Amino acid sequence: MSRFFKESLPLLFILLIVASSCSNPSGQSSSLEAEIPYDVLRRLNATITKAPIYQKKKVEKIDSLKNLLKAGNQPSRQWEVLLKIASLYRQMNADSSIFYAQKSVYAIPADDNGIRLIKSELATIMALSTAGIFPPAIQRLDSISKLNLPHDARIEFWKTSRMLYSYMLAFVQDHGEYSEIFRKKYIQCDDSLLSLLPHSDPFRQFIFSERLASDAKWETARKNLETILREQPKESNIYAMAAFQLAFVNMNLGNPAKYVEYLALSAESDIKQSVKEGIALPTLAYRLYEMGDIDDAFKYINFALEEANSGNIRMRMVSIAHSCR
Repeated sequence: MSRFFKESLPLLFILLIVASSCSNPSGQSSSLEAEIPYDVLRRLNATITKAPIYQKKKVEKIDSLKNLLKAGNQPSRQWEVLLKIASLYRQMNADSSIFYAQKSVYAIPADDNGIRLIKSELATIMALSTAGIFPPAIQRLDSISKLNLPHDARIEFWKTSRMLYSYMLAFVQDHGEYSEIFRKKYIQCDDSLLSLLPHSDPFRQFIFSERLASDAKWETARKNLETILREQPKESNIYAMAAFQLAFVNMNLGNPAKYVEYLALSAESDIKQSVKEGIALPTLAYRLYEMGDIDDAFKYINFALEEANSGNIRMRMVSIAHSCR
């Protein structure tokens, strides 16, 4: 990303705020501001302050794995460590994730049934998708789709496909032709995972809850998502996704304060995991701007942009910029 583009995005957001404030009806934002749960935002602000600490811990964990590589373990162990490093890097530094995922392809030990190669290829696809490098990701995915995969590998294939098309949907935003194509692919992934995963699987429960929400079954979706939040660790991807979905469910149930609260919970979870491609914080920033809290909105959009930029999350930088138009 060019230096000019990086430096222009915060200015773009300021101009948006100034221009829109001139056209907002008098008193509208102040009435909305009364619905902001500031105790929740104070906790989020404290989490943002500690972001460098969380990132340092994750870097230390990655460094410890790199030391295992230097120790020259058995080939199978080396391959496993490379995949683990790629996974830890994926939402923190996309380019590093690509590097280690591709490195794992060339470090595969004996692989009679080709499953290890498939795992390395799927890890590479996930890294490329996170970075917003879609053409090679699609090409690799199409190649794997032609294989006769065992049950567990099919689950991982559809999870990877789901993530890829989710990112592509975010990238094209509401562009009619392409968004419809990617949405159909995304739904196909969900249908396959609902069929393959056991009913007790938390990820299946999340997909099912998301499907309930898309069918406007808000109350049932709310109960299911709240159960997921109670049962899952707060510093996990499934928790962050469920909190994000629960925010939209509450908005449709007429609970705007809960919408803000659950977006903040999702953002907190992302920050504590050093996830730099999260969408909860920029979504929260835009909502707070609508509600008249300009200071927090600007703070959060800046932090989200800085995180996406430092992690080379090109897809997320584009989608955040789109929200600032």
